[in-house]
Amino acid sequence: MGEPSSSSVTRATAEATLTRTFGDDRHFRAGQWEAIDAALRGQDSCVFLATGAGKSLCYQLPPLLVPGTFVLVVSPLLALMEEQVAALRSLGVAAASISSARSASENRSTRELLQAKPPGLTHLYVSPELAVHSKLLPLLARLAQTKALCCVAVDEALCISQ
Repeated sequence: MGEPSSSSVTRATAEATLTRTFGDDRHFRAGQWEAIDAALRGQDSCVFLATGAGKSLCYQLPPLLVPGTFVLVVSPLLALMEEQVAALRSLGVAAASISSARSASENRSTRELLQAKPPGLTHLYVSPELAVHSKLLPLLARLAQTKALCCVAVDEALCISQ
Protein backbone atom coordinates (compact mmCIF):
# COMPACT_ATOMS: atom_id res chain seq x y z
CA MET A 1 0.00 0.00 0.00
CA GLY A 2 2.88 2.38 -0.42
CA GLU A 3 5.21 3.06 2.41
CA PRO A 4 3.83 4.34 5.69
CA SER A 5 6.47 6.41 7.46
CA SER A 6 7.33 3.54 9.72
CA SER A 7 10.88 2.51 9.03
CA SER A 8 11.71 3.75 12.53
CA VAL A 9 9.33 1.32 14.24
CA THR A 10 11.38 -1.30 16.02
CA ARG A 11 10.29 -4.66 17.32
CA ALA A 12 10.74 -3.34 20.88
CA THR A 13 8.47 -0.36 20.16
CA ALA A 14 5.90 -2.66 18.57
CA GLU A 15 5.98 -5.05 21.54
CA ALA A 16 5.56 -2.11 23.94
CA THR A 17 2.48 -1.00 21.97
CA LEU A 18 1.25 -4.60 21.96
CA THR A 19 1.52 -4.77 25.75
CA ARG A 20 0.04 -1.28 26.29
CA THR A 21 -2.94 -1.95 24.01
CA PHE A 22 -3.68 -5.62 24.56
CA GLY A 23 -2.43 -6.00 28.14
CA ASP A 24 -0.11 -8.30 30.02
CA ASP A 25 3.55 -8.65 29.13
CA ARG A 26 3.00 -9.68 25.52
CA HIS A 27 5.53 -10.79 22.95
CA PHE A 28 5.17 -11.77 19.34
CA ARG A 29 4.56 -15.36 18.37
CA ALA A 30 6.50 -16.98 15.52
CA GLY A 31 5.92 -15.13 12.25
CA GLN A 32 3.93 -12.21 13.67
CA TRP A 33 6.71 -9.61 13.79
CA GLU A 34 7.83 -10.45 10.25
CA ALA A 35 4.28 -9.93 8.95
CA ILE A 36 3.84 -6.70 10.92
CA ASP A 37 7.21 -5.38 9.77
CA ALA A 38 6.35 -6.16 6.13
CA ALA A 39 3.07 -4.23 6.48
CA LEU A 40 4.89 -1.29 8.07
CA ARG A 41 7.34 -1.22 5.16
CA GLY A 42 4.49 -1.28 2.63
CA GLN A 43 5.31 -4.77 1.41
CA ASP A 44 2.72 -7.31 0.36
CA SER A 45 2.62 -10.49 2.36
CA CYS A 46 0.55 -13.60 2.70
CA VAL A 47 0.30 -14.84 6.28
CA PHE A 48 -0.70 -18.42 6.99
CA LEU A 49 -1.03 -19.22 10.69
CA ALA A 50 -3.06 -21.88 12.44
CA THR A 51 -6.40 -20.95 13.97
CA GLY A 52 -5.70 -19.13 17.23
CA ALA A 53 -2.05 -18.42 16.35
CA GLY A 54 -2.56 -14.66 16.10
CA LYS A 55 -3.21 -13.77 12.45
CA SER A 56 -5.46 -10.88 13.43
CA LEU A 57 -2.70 -9.17 15.38
CA CYS A 58 -0.61 -9.04 12.20
CA TYR A 59 -3.03 -6.49 10.73
CA GLN A 60 -4.43 -5.01 13.93
CA LEU A 61 -1.13 -3.63 15.23
CA PRO A 62 0.35 -1.66 12.26
CA PRO A 63 -2.10 1.28 12.34
CA LEU A 64 -1.49 1.60 16.08
CA LEU A 65 2.21 2.04 15.31
CA VAL A 66 1.83 4.64 12.55
CA PRO A 67 -0.33 7.57 13.71
CA GLY A 68 -2.89 8.85 11.22
CA THR A 69 -3.30 5.51 9.43
CA PHE A 70 -5.90 2.79 9.40
CA VAL A 71 -6.22 -0.80 8.19
CA LEU A 72 -9.01 -2.06 5.94
CA VAL A 73 -10.02 -5.59 6.92
CA VAL A 74 -12.08 -7.52 4.38
CA SER A 75 -14.05 -10.37 5.90
CA PRO A 76 -17.11 -12.29 4.70
CA LEU A 77 -18.15 -13.16 8.23
CA LEU A 78 -20.36 -10.45 9.73
CA ALA A 79 -20.38 -12.02 13.19
CA LEU A 80 -16.57 -12.20 13.26
CA MET A 81 -16.31 -8.58 12.09
CA GLU A 82 -18.64 -7.39 14.84
CA GLU A 83 -16.83 -9.50 17.43
CA GLN A 84 -13.44 -8.05 16.46
CA VAL A 85 -14.77 -4.48 16.35
CA ALA A 86 -16.31 -4.90 19.83
CA ALA A 87 -13.09 -6.41 21.21
CA LEU A 88 -10.96 -3.59 19.80
CA ARG A 89 -13.36 -0.91 21.05
CA SER A 90 -13.26 -2.46 24.53
CA LEU A 91 -9.50 -1.81 24.44
CA GLY A 92 -9.98 1.82 23.42
CA VAL A 93 -9.12 1.25 19.76
CA ALA A 94 -11.08 3.27 17.17
CA ALA A 95 -12.64 0.42 15.18
CA ALA A 96 -15.84 0.19 13.14
CA SER A 97 -17.48 -1.81 10.40
CA ILE A 98 -19.56 -1.03 7.38
CA SER A 99 -21.96 -3.86 6.72
CA SER A 100 -25.51 -4.90 6.04
CA ALA A 101 -25.82 -5.56 9.79
CA ARG A 102 -25.57 -1.80 10.41
CA SER A 103 -28.09 0.89 9.59
CA ALA A 104 -27.55 3.26 6.68
CA SER A 105 -26.90 6.12 9.11
CA GLU A 106 -24.31 4.06 11.04
CA ASN A 107 -22.53 3.20 7.78
CA ARG A 108 -22.65 6.85 6.70
CA SER A 109 -21.20 7.97 10.06
CA THR A 110 -18.37 5.48 9.66
CA ARG A 111 -17.57 6.77 6.15
CA GLU A 112 -17.52 10.31 7.61
CA LEU A 113 -14.95 9.20 10.22
CA LEU A 114 -12.74 8.05 7.34
CA GLN A 115 -13.00 11.45 5.67
CA ALA A 116 -11.56 13.24 8.71
CA LYS A 117 -7.92 14.28 8.53
CA PRO A 118 -6.44 12.15 9.94
CA PRO A 119 -9.06 9.41 9.68
CA GLY A 120 -11.11 8.97 12.85
CA LEU A 121 -10.63 5.20 12.71
CA THR A 122 -7.65 2.88 12.94
CA HIS A 123 -9.56 -0.26 11.92
CA LEU A 124 -12.34 -0.58 9.34
CA TYR A 125 -14.00 -3.95 8.72
CA VAL A 126 -16.02 -4.50 5.56
CA SER A 127 -17.45 -7.36 3.53
CA PRO A 128 -15.95 -8.12 0.10
CA GLU A 129 -19.02 -6.63 -1.60
CA LEU A 130 -18.79 -3.37 0.32
CA ALA A 131 -15.02 -3.05 -0.18
CA VAL A 132 -15.72 -2.39 -3.87
CA HIS A 133 -18.99 -0.47 -3.42
CA SER A 134 -19.30 2.83 -5.30
CA LYS A 135 -19.78 4.75 -2.02
CA LEU A 136 -16.63 3.36 -0.42
CA LEU A 137 -14.10 2.50 -3.14
CA PRO A 138 -13.35 6.11 -4.25
CA LEU A 139 -12.84 7.11 -0.62
CA LEU A 140 -10.49 4.19 -0.03
CA ALA A 141 -8.56 5.07 -3.19
CA ARG A 142 -8.07 8.66 -1.98
CA LEU A 143 -6.94 7.44 1.43
CA ALA A 144 -4.47 5.04 -0.19
CA GLN A 145 -3.02 7.91 -2.26
CA THR A 146 -2.47 9.99 0.88
CA LYS A 147 -0.90 6.98 2.65
CA ALA A 148 -3.59 7.06 5.35
CA LEU A 149 -4.52 3.49 4.37
CA CYS A 150 -1.79 1.56 6.15
CA CYS A 151 -2.68 -1.84 4.76
CA VAL A 152 -5.46 -4.03 3.46
CA ALA A 153 -6.03 -7.37 5.15
CA VAL A 154 -8.09 -10.10 3.58
CA ASP A 155 -9.08 -12.10 6.63
CA GLU A 156 -10.46 -15.12 4.79
CA ALA A 157 -9.02 -16.50 1.54
CA LEU A 158 -12.53 -17.16 0.26
CA CYS A 159 -12.87 -13.36 -0.13
CA ILE A 160 -10.43 -13.38 -3.03
CA SER A 161 -12.09 -13.46 -6.41
CA GLN A 162 -10.45 -10.62 -8.35
